[in-house]
Order: sequence, then structure tokens, then C-alpha cells
Amino acid sequence: MLANRVKETTSTTGTGSFTTTGAVAGFQTFNTAYGTNKRFNYWAVNDTDSEWETGVGYLSAATTLVRETVLDNSSDGATAINFTTAPSLFCTSSEITAPSIGLAQSNKWITPKNHTHTGYRAEYVIPADTVIYLPVFFYVANEFDNIRLSVTTAAGTKMRIGLYENDNGIPGDLIAETSDLSPATTGIKSATFTQGRYGGRWLFAAIVSDGATGVAAQDDAQVDCGPLAMTSADTYKVTVLSEAATSWTALPSSAGTLTELDRKNPPRISLQTV
Repeated sequence: MLANRVKETTSTTGTGSFTTTGAVAGFQTFNTAYGTNKRFNYWAVNDTDSEWETGVGYLSAATTLVRETVLDNSSDGATAINFTTAPSLFCTSSEITAPSIGLAQSNKWITPKNHTHTGYRAEYVIPADTVIYLPVFFYVANEFDNIRLSVTTAAGTKMRIGLYENDNGIPGDLIAETSDLSPATTGIKSATFTQGRYGGRWLFAAIVSDGATGVAAQDDAQVDCGPLAMTSADTYKVTVLSEAATSWTALPSSAGTLTELDRKNPPRISLQTV
């Protein structure tokens, strides 16, 4: 949610919510623009530009800006930074948040924004004992605690799904993982994992199976490119990376040696809001 000419000062340092202290001359306050309990994109930056943060927040009271979901910052990019000097606060729009994010109802299944909600195209066959990684962008700020996909060709005895951080366009560290799922039968497979806010930034979904399991793939017209390089001939295809997973018991804690497996319509996964 955007509003024109919103800029306030604060005396807050540290990692907590900002206490706003009034609009800069010629601007309006967050409370005037939004009121309480409405989500918006904020930008906080100190006078020297050495400390900054952008995210999704809301006012829990007229002068209390809650830093609900951090999207990027001058430190680790994932958690609220420790401001050593008080920043200025703005309403902003940023490519970090594009596609735009908001809030969804509880218990709603969300498909990645780069794999839109409808449409299948045959199936994607996951090579046995191979971890595949595909870029995903979930567009809501809710917490998630469940993930699912649809098995279309049964094969193997165990399968896992996980999420990895995006490390400059390649998978980084594992941040969420299911327990073993059974690919021995067709149909929807879902499982809980570590609850967290996985929206508003590029991540990589990972799938591994001990059989050549076929899963529902996204339709041509419903796929948008992710952060990986794609040629014009690969329009509406997503680059899928892979690594060997011999005698695996779980997904690796961080991605290892990767190769480009293919550029195809990717497996269609969804996350469930809390």
C-alpha cells in the first residue's frame, strides 16, 4: 500500500519498533496516510546512508511503527538491523518487494508469484536421488507452516520438500524442510515445516525423491522468470538447478555443487498461510 509524501522523524535506535516523532515539513505522518493496522512498505535510513532497512510494517498505535517483515537492509538482509543512530522514515516502493506483497487469509494456499495460481502442463519428473532447486517468490507477508505439491507419477518410497535462501541467484542455506513424504502413490502431498515469513523475497524451493517421481508442473502461460539467466528461447521456462544426493536422509543444510539440470515448466508447489 502506497501513499504520497510520507516522511517522519524518530528518536528510536536499536532493533525494535520505531516511535515516530512527527512529519518533516511538507510531508504527512504515517498515521495520517494509513491509520493503524494497515500494512505498507517503509524505508528507514540514517543521515549518512550507512544504516538502512526496507520492509513491510504497520502502525500498532498512532506513533508506533512495527517492523513486521524485513525485506532488505545494510546488514544481513533478513532481520531488523540495530540502528546506532536514529533514521528517517519514509513510505516507499522498491523492486525488492516486486511482485507486491500483502496479507492473505489464514489457511490459504499460496502459489509463488512467478508460478501463478492456475494451470498445469503435464508433469515434471524429478530424477531419482537428485536435489532439484527452482526459484520462487511468495507474494504475501503472512507466516507459512505447510507446503504441498501433487504427485502425478508414483515412484520411490520417500520424498522431501524444502526452502533455501537466495544467495545472489543460487541456492544458499536451508531454512525450512518437511519430514519424509511418500511418493509411492499419486495425489496431493503436504507436510508442515518450520513456521516463518517466507514472502517478499526470492527463495529457492528444493525437492528430492529416491525414485523418478513425476509431479504436476506449471503451465506455459503461467510462468514468469526468476533471478536466474534465461534466453529468449526459454520464455516461460524456469532454470532448474540440481545436485546429487546419494543415500540421502535429509536435504543438505546448504546447497553444494550445482549444475543446470534443465529449463522447463517447473514443479508447482504451494505454501499454506498460518
